[in-house]
Amino acid sequence: MSLPATIGIWLGIAFLGVAAYWNWRYMTVPNWLLALFLLSFFPVAWLSGMSFDEVAMRFAVFGAILLAVLLLFIRGIIGGGAGKLLAVTALWLPLPMVPWFSIICVILVGALCFAMRYSGGRWIEVIGEKFASIIGVIGIVLLTIAG
Repeated sequence: MSLPATIGIWLGIAFLGVAAYWNWRYMTVPNWLLALFLLSFFPVAWLSGMSFDEVAMRFAVFGAILLAVLLLFIRGIIGGGAGKLLAVTALWLPLPMVPWFSIICVILVGALCFAMRYSGGRWIEVIGEKFASIIGVIGIVLLTIAG
Protein backbone atom coordinates (compact mmCIF):
# COMPACT_ATOMS: atom_id res chain seq x y z
CA MET A 1 0.00 0.00 0.00
CA SER A 2 1.35 3.42 -0.92
CA LEU A 3 2.19 6.08 1.62
CA PRO A 4 -0.66 8.43 0.55
CA ALA A 5 -3.17 5.57 0.83
CA THR A 6 -1.88 4.72 4.30
CA ILE A 7 -2.09 8.37 5.32
CA GLY A 8 -5.65 8.46 3.93
CA ILE A 9 -6.67 5.47 6.04
CA TRP A 10 -5.19 7.01 9.18
CA LEU A 11 -6.87 10.33 8.38
CA GLY A 12 -10.20 8.51 8.04
CA ILE A 13 -9.60 6.75 11.35
CA ALA A 14 -8.82 10.10 13.00
CA PHE A 15 -12.00 11.71 11.65
CA LEU A 16 -14.11 8.77 12.79
CA GLY A 17 -12.48 8.87 16.22
CA VAL A 18 -13.23 12.58 16.62
CA ALA A 19 -16.83 12.09 15.44
CA ALA A 20 -17.35 9.15 17.81
CA TYR A 21 -15.91 11.09 20.74
CA TRP A 22 -17.92 14.20 19.92
CA ASN A 23 -21.14 12.21 19.74
CA TRP A 24 -20.36 10.39 22.98
CA ARG A 25 -19.56 13.64 24.80
CA TYR A 26 -22.12 16.07 23.34
CA MET A 27 -24.75 13.75 21.75
CA THR A 28 -24.31 15.45 18.38
CA VAL A 29 -22.01 15.25 15.37
CA PRO A 30 -21.19 18.76 14.11
CA ASN A 31 -21.85 19.47 10.45
CA TRP A 32 -18.49 21.21 10.06
CA LEU A 33 -16.74 17.96 11.03
CA LEU A 34 -18.82 15.94 8.57
CA ALA A 35 -18.18 18.48 5.81
CA LEU A 36 -14.45 18.40 6.51
CA PHE A 37 -14.53 14.59 6.51
CA LEU A 38 -16.37 14.62 3.17
CA LEU A 39 -14.20 17.26 1.49
CA SER A 40 -10.92 15.72 2.65
CA PHE A 41 -11.79 12.62 0.61
CA PHE A 42 -10.94 14.45 -2.64
CA PRO A 43 -7.25 15.17 -1.94
CA VAL A 44 -6.79 11.73 -0.37
CA ALA A 45 -8.32 10.04 -3.43
CA TRP A 46 -6.15 12.10 -5.78
CA LEU A 47 -2.93 11.55 -3.81
CA SER A 48 -3.51 7.82 -3.46
CA GLY A 49 -3.98 7.48 -7.23
CA MET A 50 -7.59 6.38 -7.10
CA SER A 51 -9.13 6.12 -10.57
CA PHE A 52 -11.99 8.36 -11.63
CA ASP A 53 -14.23 5.30 -12.02
CA GLU A 54 -13.63 4.24 -8.42
CA VAL A 55 -14.29 7.77 -7.13
CA ALA A 56 -17.50 7.91 -9.16
CA MET A 57 -18.58 4.50 -7.85
CA ARG A 58 -17.86 5.54 -4.26
CA PHE A 59 -19.92 8.69 -4.71
CA ALA A 60 -22.78 6.67 -6.18
CA VAL A 61 -22.71 4.44 -3.11
CA PHE A 62 -22.48 7.54 -0.90
CA GLY A 63 -25.54 9.03 -2.59
CA ALA A 64 -27.55 5.82 -2.30
CA ILE A 65 -26.74 5.44 1.39
CA LEU A 66 -27.48 9.12 2.03
CA LEU A 67 -30.88 8.70 0.39
CA ALA A 68 -31.64 5.59 2.46
CA VAL A 69 -30.55 7.38 5.63
CA LEU A 70 -32.72 10.36 4.75
CA LEU A 71 -35.73 8.05 4.59
CA LEU A 72 -34.82 6.58 7.98
CA PHE A 73 -34.37 10.09 9.39
CA ILE A 74 -37.79 11.18 8.13
CA ARG A 75 -39.35 8.18 9.90
CA GLY A 76 -37.50 9.07 13.11
CA ILE A 77 -35.51 5.85 13.15
CA ILE A 78 -32.02 7.35 12.98
CA GLY A 79 -30.62 10.76 13.87
CA GLY A 80 -29.31 13.17 11.28
CA GLY A 81 -25.72 13.22 12.52
CA ALA A 82 -25.52 9.44 12.70
CA GLY A 83 -27.01 9.13 9.23
CA LYS A 84 -24.63 11.60 7.64
CA LEU A 85 -21.70 9.95 9.40
CA LEU A 86 -22.86 6.59 8.08
CA ALA A 87 -22.91 7.90 4.50
CA VAL A 88 -19.52 9.63 4.71
CA THR A 89 -17.96 6.57 6.36
CA ALA A 90 -19.20 4.44 3.44
CA LEU A 91 -17.48 6.91 1.08
CA TRP A 92 -14.14 6.39 2.81
CA LEU A 93 -14.33 2.60 3.07
CA PRO A 94 -12.98 0.43 0.25
CA LEU A 95 -15.86 -0.70 -1.97
CA PRO A 96 -15.69 -4.40 -0.98
CA MET A 97 -16.20 -3.42 2.69
CA VAL A 98 -19.25 -1.22 2.16
CA PRO A 99 -21.75 -4.13 2.03
CA TRP A 100 -20.38 -5.49 5.31
CA PHE A 101 -20.58 -2.04 6.88
CA SER A 102 -24.14 -1.66 5.64
CA ILE A 103 -25.21 -5.08 6.91
CA ILE A 104 -23.73 -4.44 10.36
CA CYS A 105 -25.42 -1.04 10.59
CA VAL A 106 -28.79 -2.37 9.38
CA ILE A 107 -28.68 -5.16 11.96
CA LEU A 108 -27.81 -2.68 14.71
CA VAL A 109 -30.54 -0.22 13.67
CA GLY A 110 -33.07 -3.05 13.51
CA ALA A 111 -32.07 -4.36 16.93
CA LEU A 112 -32.20 -0.86 18.36
CA CYS A 113 -35.67 -0.20 16.88
CA PHE A 114 -36.91 -3.56 18.17
CA ALA A 115 -35.53 -2.85 21.64
CA MET A 116 -36.99 0.67 21.69
CA ARG A 117 -40.38 -0.68 20.69
CA TYR A 118 -40.57 -3.51 23.21
CA SER A 119 -38.45 -2.22 26.06
CA GLY A 120 -39.25 0.88 28.02
CA GLY A 121 -35.82 1.34 29.55
CA ARG A 122 -33.87 4.57 29.53
CA TRP A 123 -30.70 2.63 28.63
CA ILE A 124 -32.08 1.96 25.15
CA GLU A 125 -32.62 5.69 24.59
CA VAL A 126 -29.04 6.36 25.67
CA ILE A 127 -27.76 3.80 23.17
CA GLY A 128 -29.89 5.43 20.46
CA GLU A 129 -28.42 8.83 21.29
CA LYS A 130 -24.91 7.39 21.00
CA PHE A 131 -25.51 5.58 17.70
CA ALA A 132 -23.09 7.82 15.79
CA SER A 133 -20.35 6.74 18.21
CA ILE A 134 -21.15 3.11 17.42
CA ILE A 135 -20.97 3.86 13.69
CA GLY A 136 -17.62 5.59 14.23
CA VAL A 137 -16.17 2.59 16.05
CA ILE A 138 -17.40 0.20 13.34
CA GLY A 139 -15.83 2.44 10.69
CA ILE A 140 -12.54 2.56 12.60
CA VAL A 141 -12.44 -1.23 12.84
CA LEU A 142 -13.17 -1.68 9.12
CA LEU A 143 -10.64 0.98 8.05
CA THR A 144 -8.04 -0.68 10.28
CA ILE A 145 -8.76 -4.02 8.61
CA ALA A 146 -8.50 -2.34 5.18
CA GLY A 147 -5.12 -0.86 6.07
